[in-house]
This record gives sequence, C-alpha cells and structure tokens, in this order.
Amino acid sequence: MYPKLRFGHSIIKIKNNRFIIGSITQGISNTIHDPSGNFKNLNEILTGEYTIDEVVIKTSEILGLTPKNSRKIIESLITMGHIEDGSYLKSSTKSNRYSRSREFFSWIDTSGSSDPFRVQNILSSSKIVIVGLGGIGGSVAMNLASSGVSQIHIVDFDNVEESNLNRQILYTEKDLGLKKSTAAMKNLQKINSEILITSEDKKITSSDDLIKYFNEYDLVYRCADSPDDIPFWFSDASLKSGKPWIDASYNGPIINCCIYDPKVTGCYRCIRESNLRNMTRLGYEEAHTDKVPEINAAISPIVLISGSLAAYEGIRYLAKLKPQSLGKAIHQNMFDYSNSYTVEVPHECQHRATQE
Repeated sequence: MYPKLRFGHSIIKIKNNRFIIGSITQGISNTIHDPSGNFKNLNEILTGEYTIDEVVIKTSEILGLTPKNSRKIIESLITMGHIEDGSYLKSSTKSNRYSRSREFFSWIDTSGSSDPFRVQNILSSSKIVIVGLGGIGGSVAMNLASSGVSQIHIVDFDNVEESNLNRQILYTEKDLGLKKSTAAMKNLQKINSEILITSEDKKITSSDDLIKYFNEYDLVYRCADSPDDIPFWFSDASLKSGKPWIDASYNGPIINCCIYDPKVTGCYRCIRESNLRNMTRLGYEEAHTDKVPEINAAISPIVLISGSLAAYEGIRYLAKLKPQSLGKAIHQNMFDYSNSYTVEVPHECQHRATQE
C-alpha cells in the first residue's frame, strides 16, 4: 500500500496543537491532538509516493514516536476514512471521464476502503429503473447517466407536451409530441453513450406491473405522481420482492425524498399511517391527504433539485455512503431554506407479512 490522503483531507493546524483532517465537513472531519505540534507535516509524506513502511518510518521521525505507535496512527487514519491507496492511481488505465467523480467520492467515502475507485466501480455495475419521466424522473435519469450507472431502464406512457418544457429539461422543443420514453432514451444516450439505456412505453396500473423491476434491478425510483395509489403499489412490490425503492416528489416549494428498504425500514403505508396519527393528535387531520393535485405547480429549479437529491441519495445507497434518507423522509422547504425536517419511517412493519 502507498498511503495517500484523500482528496479534501489535507491536515490543517488550528489552536493548542490540535489539527483538523477531512476538511471542516461535519460527519467527515476529525480533530486530532498532537503534543509535538508537527502533525501537519504528514501532508508531505501521505502523498501516495511512499510505501506504508516508509511512511511509518517518516512518521516516527516527524512526531517523535516509536515505529509501532506510528503504524497505529496510520492504520487509524485508514480506518477513519482519511487515507486511500495511491498505488491504484499509479496502475489505473481508467479514462478521465469520471476523474472528478473519483475525487468527490474520495472526499466523502468514510467506509475505510483504501480503493479510490470503489464507488465508481459499484456504479459501473449497478442497474436501476426509473418509473415516471417528468421533471423529477428526467433529472434523476440525467444525473445517474452522467454519473456512470451501468444500466438505466426508463418507464413512462405519456407524450412530451408544451407545458412540460418549463421544468422537464431532459426534453426540447423538437421532442414535442414524441413518447417520453422514446425522447428520454434518445437524449440520455447523448449524455452518456457508454452505458446501457433501455425504455418502455407502459402505464403502471398495479403492483403486479412493478414486481419485475424490483426483481431484476438493484434500485427502483418512483417518480410518477399518478394515479393516487401508485406509491402504495411501489411499497407492496418492494415488500413482495424484498428490494429497495426511492420515493422522490415535491409539493409546491417542498421537496421530499425517502429510501424504503424492507430489510431495514418500514414501508410507505407505515409512514402514511403514522403521519395520519400524528396529524390527528395535533388537530390537523383534515390536512392529511393522499390525493395528488391535478396541476403541478413547479418550476425547473425546484424539480431539478428534487431529482438531483434523489439521484444523490441513490448513489449513496448503492455505494454504502450513509444515505441520509434511508428510513427517513427528508423534507426541504425551498421557500424558506432554514425550514427542513425529517419524518421517521416506523421500523416495525405490520404490512410485511401480508405481502410476503
């Protein structure tokens, strides 16, 4: 191994012989106390140029420690997710297409893996389905295609209409009148010709229509907003298959994202029932509804942020990068940015047995 500080993890000295490693990003950074005050000098040797044995010797010289204690420090930094193996970069024949992705994933990967290509390799072997190719679905598809997800299957039954163009930027004026599944596949192939994109012109009418997607793919996205029962169909198909799905939506200026995984979380029915109980307790039961508005009040920025969040959470789920919406419905107010909240999905699911 050739220890190398991850991108964005350079050591910064603060006060009283304390040092920050991993930037100042909450959840990633750590603060380390070093009596010698020389910890920052490890920046000069954790470059991927030296073997781990050479790094241990140099660390001993810099910090005035025994080789045994120096090795423990380096091994701890690896376990904490601050160091990757520079030898992968030396021997890599990968193209530059995902080089910036590699640097980003290097920054946030706290799994303890020393392989800097770990996340991209996972994406390059993942298969996902997106049902609903409106604003959110199109945004999810574009993000995942550009990120290098190996296979993307897209499903919709609608045509591209003029009223779509203010927020569904996967389509252009030249696509008006075309089937969304056809136009979306054509445009996604222009974004990334190296991945497999397939399309299906289909209207979902029950959970039976969805079960094949859950059985054949790694992750399923619900980006279709009608009919009203469609999220419940996704939930039922997920429970039957034991496979995960992501619910991505918005309501005016409020965007929402939640990952349901029957192996570790409750289901969509659980959270809706819990929500009704809570709203009834607070006297807001009349505000509870599963009915979708007939008209989407939306603009491109809101829809794109919603879809981008869902795509990002999907990447984090697939790569085990601590997705924040696993079992928690994230709500972000895009009118007042200071207003965000999460709704926990009940862990115990009473509906699981009825679907198995």
